[in-house]
Amino acid sequence: MPFDQNSHADLLAVQAWLDHHGLAAANAARLLAGATAAEGVHRLISDLREASALSRLMRTRLHTLHRLLSLEDADDAPFPSMLPLHPADPRVMEICLLADSLAALVEDIGLPPAVAA
Repeated sequence: MPFDQNSHADLLAVQAWLDHHGLAAANAARLLAGATAAEGVHRLISDLREASALSRLMRTRLHTLHRLLSLEDADDAPFPSMLPLHPADPRVMEICLLADSLAALVEDIGLPPAVAA
């Protein structure tokens, strides 16, 4: 596969985002959907550290993380570990900022919208 400068830049952007926000994203995933969701974020971080390109699976996992952080599927699926959070709880604002930041990254690197399952 020939080297694609844009693809490499996209990978670096995702790696940088996860280096900066990965722990917070994993904590938010744990709060919203439990330990399995947090483990998924940690797997994504680990896989991206070793990656030479963004795979289709990594792209899908980024979209899944964004959908979780933005509560896009809150009406469709239960959030078993989600604590009853008051809108004024600082964790709510942090989750919103993470979701917005990840949305900006996804848009910046031009990931196509995820297909709903």
